[in-house]
Amino acid sequence: MDDFRQLQHRFFLGELSDEEMEALELALEEDESLRKRHIQLAMLDTGLNELSAYSEEEKEKPRRKAMARNHYLKYAMAVAACLLLSFSLYYFQSNQKGIAILVKSDSAVWEDELGMYPGAHLSPGDLKLSAGIATLQFNSGVHLLMRGPSFVTLNNGMNIEVSRGFVRVDIPKGAKGFRLETPFGYAIDHGTAFSVHVDPMKQESHFGVNEGKISVHHHSGEFLYLVDQQSTAISTSGIGKVRGIINETGQFGYNNANVLSSEGMEVSIVANDERRSRLDARYLMVKHQEQNKALDRKSYFSFNLEGVDFSQVRQAELQLNAVPTRLGSSENMPRYSTFSLYVINESQETRFKKDLKWDEAPAESMAQMIASFDLAQNELQKNISIKNSALLDVLQQDSSGLITFLLVCDTSGGSLVHGFASSAHPTFIGPQLILHGEGE
Repeated sequence: MDDFRQLQHRFFLGELSDEEMEALELALEEDESLRKRHIQLAMLDTGLNELSAYSEEEKEKPRRKAMARNHYLKYAMAVAACLLLSFSLYYFQSNQKGIAILVKSDSAVWEDELGMYPGAHLSPGDLKLSAGIATLQFNSGVHLLMRGPSFVTLNNGMNIEVSRGFVRVDIPKGAKGFRLETPFGYAIDHGTAFSVHVDPMKQESHFGVNEGKISVHHHSGEFLYLVDQQSTAISTSGIGKVRGIINETGQFGYNNANVLSSEGMEVSIVANDERRSRLDARYLMVKHQEQNKALDRKSYFSFNLEGVDFSQVRQAELQLNAVPTRLGSSENMPRYSTFSLYVINESQETRFKKDLKWDEAPAESMAQMIASFDLAQNELQKNISIKNSALLDVLQQDSSGLITFLLVCDTSGGSLVHGFASSAHPTFIGPQLILHGEGE
């Protein structure tokens, strides 16, 4: 603090060298309280100089002393106001001269070290991190973690490009819409924390959602949504399958896990069997209504388990994506709706007739319930993850090589038809069965 005061004193005397001026500017950038105090002193110093010069002129005008005193006070107030405005604008502009601040540097080695120190303001341009970890905070509130070697281009507070390496982005609610571009596709944030690993040699960009949701877009126009703990890869040929998250070291997918998809083995049924007007292949539809049971709906989906060694499986996880069907309204629904998931007994399994009728379908009474979950009244879009011992038990006991699930709604409601993405959904992922291995 004493060193800063000496620099400040020499500043007002006009005796600072170039090196001392740089040290003063750095101290002011890093400490907001020092900046405020410096503004006050600068205003006072400049104002006193102005008033001193003015009083010298007044000495030559003794006959107008009374009038001059009033004018003197008005002038002093005007000078002070102008100084406050000018210095406030100066420091506001100096604080806004970049789009981000380098917050933290952990053994970071930059290709261009000039100006890359914690607290440095960063303008639009290229950042090449050869090694180590660096954390940036944008004026928009977005936090960016870079892990070397990586190459990132800062465009503005809501847009960056990653050409190589691993980055993680944490985005506050007020910065939704942040866009991260790569050579093979881009992601748009919908309120989340997500990670990206760009591999120029493999010509792939891997996107993974740590929390929340993003939309991932290929340059051809193809796109899909990723939610909690999901990831995918984009290459020149398009968007790949959805897998597990990308971790902090840039490794892609779940460690030692087998991810199975329903691969079209899905069917929804309606009680009146009016499939054409009541069902849509993009959704696994469920509905329960006491007043008009003819419109009830339920859904079946299967996974092929052939070749799976369950002796190596530690935990099983079933993921579904609730999505709006745009059929009916949530306004006349209860606060929460409960859904149940059943496993169909092997003797009742249907090897997928797409025209399955209500009376022919396996009923809940012929199945084993393994889980239930709730959705709030307006919670039409959500990732559902089911992990319990009952799920793993039924999988390990299966001998047919095919496991079939039944999804129903237990809560009687109004007109709303609940939906979950099928494998035919254009943007959300259909049912997935994730088998976590022992080493994970």
